Amino acid sequence: MKRFFVGLIICILLIASLASCNKETVSLTECGESVISIMAEMIVSDGYKEFYEFSINDSQNEVIDKISEGDYSKASAVYELAIPEDALINDVAKDDFSEELYNYLCLSQSSSLATFINIHSGNDAVVVSSIFSAQKIFANGNIDEIKTYLFVFENGNPIMMIYTPGDNGAFRASGFFIINDSFATDSESAIAKSCDDAGIRGVTVTKK
Repeated sequence: MKRFFVGLIICILLIASLASCNKETVSLTECGESVISIMAEMIVSDGYKEFYEFSINDSQNEVIDKISEGDYSKASAVYELAIPEDALINDVAKDDFSEELYNYLCLSQSSSLATFINIHSGNDAVVVSSIFSAQKIFANGNIDEIKTYLFVFENGNPIMMIYTPGDNGAFRASGFFIINDSFATDSESAIAKSCDDAGIRGVTVTKK
C-alpha cells in the first residue's frame, strides 16, 4: 500500500510539472534546478530512506550520509556536455542495426552516463545514485535531441541532468548524483578529462 501511494504522489508531481512550464520555451537550467530540489529533499528525508530500507545496506548509508551534508540550493557552475552519440558504444557497428534500433540503443546508453562514472567508485555508488535519482516532465522544451548538463556545487556532489525529448515539445529531465571523488569539475577541460577517464570519449564541455 505504501508503494502505491508513493507512486501516486510521483504521478501527481509529473502532471504538475507539465502545467508549470506551459506558456513559453523553458530554461533547461531552471528545469534542472527543479529536479535537483527534489533530489535535495530525498537525500535528507528519513521517510524516503525508510521506504528503501530493505535495499540500502550500512556501507550505502555511509555514502548517503556524506552526500546529505552537501548544499544543493544553488549550483556554483552549470556546464553542457556535448557527447557523441556513439561515445558509449564504440565497439558496436552501426550497420549491424536498423536506424530505429541504433537510435534506441544510443538513447538507452545516454541514460546510463552517470552509471559509467559512478561504477568506478563501486557498486554502492551506483545503487545510491539510482535510488536518489529524480525526474520530471516539462512542456515547451524546444529540444530535438538528448542534452546533458552537469550542475556543480561548492559544497556537494555534482549532479548530472539528462534531458530527453518527447512529443509536442515535452521532455523529461532526469537527475543523478555523481559519486566519484576522482571526477574533477574545476573547469571545462577537467570535466572533459574526467569523462574520458571514465570511458566516455570525445566529450565537449561548455559553461552555461
